[in-house]
Amino acid sequence: MDQTILPAKYRIFQPVDRIDRTAAALSEPDLLISVAENILDDYDTPKEKKLLVPHAIGIEFLNFARNCLGSDAAKRDGKGRIQVGYVGNLEIPALDRTTLQRLVRNFPEIQFHFIGPFDENPTLDKSSWLNFCRTAPNALLHGLRTPIEILEYAKQIDVWLVCYDRQRDRNSASNCHKITEYLATGSVVVSSRIDAFAGRGDLLTMAKDGTSDSFLEAFADAVQDLSYLNSQTLQDARLRFAISRSCREVLQQIQRKIESITAIE
Repeated sequence: MDQTILPAKYRIFQPVDRIDRTAAALSEPDLLISVAENILDDYDTPKEKKLLVPHAIGIEFLNFARNCLGSDAAKRDGKGRIQVGYVGNLEIPALDRTTLQRLVRNFPEIQFHFIGPFDENPTLDKSSWLNFCRTAPNALLHGLRTPIEILEYAKQIDVWLVCYDRQRDRNSASNCHKITEYLATGSVVVSSRIDAFAGRGDLLTMAKDGTSDSFLEAFADAVQDLSYLNSQTLQDARLRFAISRSCREVLQQIQRKIESITAIE
């Protein structure tokens, strides 16, 4: 990693994923930024030169959250079939496809929407998962969609899913940007274990451990208590959290840290 291409007085390094340290010839940065504690812990940079920042949300999600806050715009009517959504690449190794298949099979009365890119000619191990999504009577594959299109779907979604196998995730499921986007819609999120949101039961329903059974139990509990979890009070709490993660807020956090470092000289 050539850091001399753009010579500057200060060096800022922001790894968004864990990387092979042996393949990256890094000199000591003046500021190390990341969205996950375990990524920051991978480096020997002094603590005062490290900054943990949250994932920021795009303007489309930010505007949606602002429009919904304090109104019933994000509130579903609670009638009819429960609608569940997942947004993201449907072929990433960390996706817990086994648990998701169990979920769809165990709750045939619920409609599941899978929104995200997938290969039309997948490898054998992934083709069975995609074929399952295509053929399950209560599952729909929507393919890649823009943020605006996703937010149109969001108006009908009662529950969002985050379902990862942390053993297969290179970041060990330490953080997840889609959670903040989900929260920007107001609806409850059922999630596998994500370190950055541990102890945030006010925002989402999280599995107790990394097992498939634990995830299914968390989902069943959420569905059973859906009217409370999607109440105006809890939806507004999620919306406020998402709004606080605007790009402006995160950039200001970084700016304050840079100013504190440069002021020392």
